[in-house]
Amino acid sequence: MMTNSNQDQATPSMDSFASGIKKTVMNFAGVFLALALLGALWSTALARLSERTTAVTLLTAAGTDLINPLLTANGSGLAQGFYQQLQTQAQAHPTQVLAIPFAHVQIKGNMIAGKGFADGTRVIYAAIATAYYDGGPRGAFTLPPQLQALVSNYTPFVQQAQQINSPLPSVPIPQLPAFAAGLWSATGITPTSLTATGHAEAVSRSYLLWGISAALALLLVLLSTGWNRLWRVAWPLFHSSWHIALLGVIGTILVHRDIAHTGPYQGVMDLIGGTFMPVFYGAALAGVAGIIIAFVGRRFTAQAAPQLAATTAPARVLAAPTPAMPPPGNAYTPTIPSAGAPPPATTETPAAPLDAPSDYGSR
Repeated sequence: MMTNSNQDQATPSMDSFASGIKKTVMNFAGVFLALALLGALWSTALARLSERTTAVTLLTAAGTDLINPLLTANGSGLAQGFYQQLQTQAQAHPTQVLAIPFAHVQIKGNMIAGKGFADGTRVIYAAIATAYYDGGPRGAFTLPPQLQALVSNYTPFVQQAQQINSPLPSVPIPQLPAFAAGLWSATGITPTSLTATGHAEAVSRSYLLWGISAALALLLVLLSTGWNRLWRVAWPLFHSSWHIALLGVIGTILVHRDIAHTGPYQGVMDLIGGTFMPVFYGAALAGVAGIIIAFVGRRFTAQAAPQLAATTAPARVLAAPTPAMPPPGNAYTPTIPSAGAPPPATTETPAAPLDAPSDYGSR
């Protein structure tokens, strides 16, 4: 008896311990899933941004609107006067390659002949962007060391450490300080991000992180039941994306709030907003949708459970009543008739007749 009692007391404690371990594992899996999804979404967005067509378009816009004004302000780049010289050479020798000393590109005269400064600059920087995508900064530019370092490390999201002449307006979005440039590089956005090599790295990294995310999501699904399966996966998806999506919305508002001063950045930011940010917008919306569906499903299941239990409960079978046993002799209480009731009928045995033979004499 004592052994059975100890076993009964140990069973609830073991169940409680196992439940606590399961809950801890699920909580850690949810946190790691959110982190893995953040990395997977970020790498996927970089992979989309660094596709050849998108990257060349973005680099062309950045070169035309941002890099060239910085170079011309510091004695290099494609200035108005230099472009007029190129136009003269192009019209005189349309099939010959033009001499562009600050870039490693092959531009023939007929590619820019008769074009205005804006259109011609776009053609030249499109060729520079293609060279940049294939070979990186040093494969596209040939500049003095200070300007080469500027081009190799330029990003509008980090303040420049070196002092240079800049005709550009202030960046419309908050920037990281120069000493935090390494932190920004840790996000995967580097001068080689918009290159063929950077694209291959982003795709490979995204596959790895999506695989880890799928494994963690499967673990949560297996450890959960009912609508909690969707609930446990939807929340990490939402937490991995909503903050980046919010930053994208704020950045878009800041850039378009004062186009007169933020014009040079608008083309670049619009391309980033139209290619990079939709990954996070979609993930955040999918997370919200999953949370809402799981919440409604859980409420519906909770309300339907009592009704389902009532309809599926087994019918109760009424047993035949057990016949009453007569009371014991010492517990018998005679019934006393009332005053007006007739006396109970009695049965008397008739007396034997007088002439009946008797056995007395035979004895």
